[in-house]
Amino acid sequence: MGSAVTIPIGQTILVSSLTSEVSKRSVGIPAQNVVHAGATNLNRLSADPSTLRALQASYSQAVTNILYFSLGVLVFALPFAVLMEWKSVKSLSGEHAAIIEHEGVHSD
Repeated sequence: MGSAVTIPIGQTILVSSLTSEVSKRSVGIPAQNVVHAGATNLNRLSADPSTLRALQASYSQAVTNILYFSLGVLVFALPFAVLMEWKSVKSLSGEHAAIIEHEGVHSD
């Protein structure tokens, strides 16, 4: 369930960060064109090396923002994982179950 929630959040962060970064850097290319082109097709949007570097920097910042979100989720979840009681979920083998039954130990 975690990935069902975090993947759309990461995608939203990427699109919104990329849109704001492209607008902030004023590269002369509409932000939606950059979003639709994707990271691998940036060179098709502009032949100018300085514009291409600005687009790459925008993508870099957007991916960095996703990593900040991931780090925040980790920092939030780690204390709960450390403080949780860890129990074995291994099933008892037939031998162990017979010993426990013979000794009269019941888990009610």
